[in-house]
Amino acid sequence: MKDIILVTGGLGFIGKKLVEKLKLEYKDYKVVVLDQYIRDYDDYIRSDIIDFGELYSNIKRMNGDIKCIIHAASEVGRINGEEHPWKMIDSSVKGTLNLINIALENNSKFIYFSTSEVYGDIFDEKEVVEEDMLKVSPLTLNNVYAMSKLFGESLVRHYVKNYGLKGLSIRPFMVYGSGVYSSKYKSALDIFIWNLINKREITVDDNCIRSWCHVDDFVNGLLLVIKNHDFNKNVYEAYNIGNNKEYKTIEETAYFIAKELGTDINLIRKQQFDGKFKSQSKYFNTEKLDKFGFKPEVSIEQGISEMIEWYKSVKGMEEKK
Repeated sequence: MKDIILVTGGLGFIGKKLVEKLKLEYKDYKVVVLDQYIRDYDDYIRSDIIDFGELYSNIKRMNGDIKCIIHAASEVGRINGEEHPWKMIDSSVKGTLNLINIALENNSKFIYFSTSEVYGDIFDEKEVVEEDMLKVSPLTLNNVYAMSKLFGESLVRHYVKNYGLKGLSIRPFMVYGSGVYSSKYKSALDIFIWNLINKREITVDDNCIRSWCHVDDFVNGLLLVIKNHDFNKNVYEAYNIGNNKEYKTIEETAYFIAKELGTDINLIRKQQFDGKFKSQSKYFNTEKLDKFGFKPEVSIEQGISEMIEWYKSVKGMEEKK
């Protein structure tokens, strides 16, 4: 009987890529996906993380010891959090607490997916490092998504410090890649590519700066954390995971997409940054991760080109319907 690595949210954009990589690198383990959608295949649990009774009974039916829980299940995104705050808070707080209790009962390692949004207004002051979180107050945060994730992090830290949870948090920065269907809740890259393919106008915030991380690089970074973090020292840590080598303005990125598509650049409209729900810049440090040997390999140009080809295939399928 194999030991288990449980991935909540394993049907999501990042979750799918993570599960694929885990199955390749941890062949002595059974990788089990837990998500809320209906699926009919082995090593899958359909469950709601907010309902502890349902979650607990479903997990109890698994054969094998749970050695690691990677908690990626969550409501995601700034706009989503503003429109559906209760769902956001339930998944980030109640769902996380439920899984922490299961991790404690099974003596499992626990990896919590937080967000770069938890740094809030600190982004406007400096390049952020993980320890800056000790200075963060909920009053400095820009959106409900960040607030809910910070509360989730606080729970992980509390249970590491006081109850011996073998846990940590990761803070993803601007993860992107092929396979995400565009909507107002998705990333700027998805929205830009899909609208420009369809000859629709896009709006970019003036002087907003970001550095995007391809999902393959992100997953590699996460696995480095899992392999190298000392889970036995009972000290809470968090890790920034992203590519901080390719900072570009949102406007530059939009023009590159238009160029790759051969689209009229007049479809790109600029608006003044208003600071509502987000930070103007996101400079960050990955020194802790770099010490584990992290080196992003996919350039933003390569990653966007892959996304464009994927979105073209989606458009082609829609036109055939």
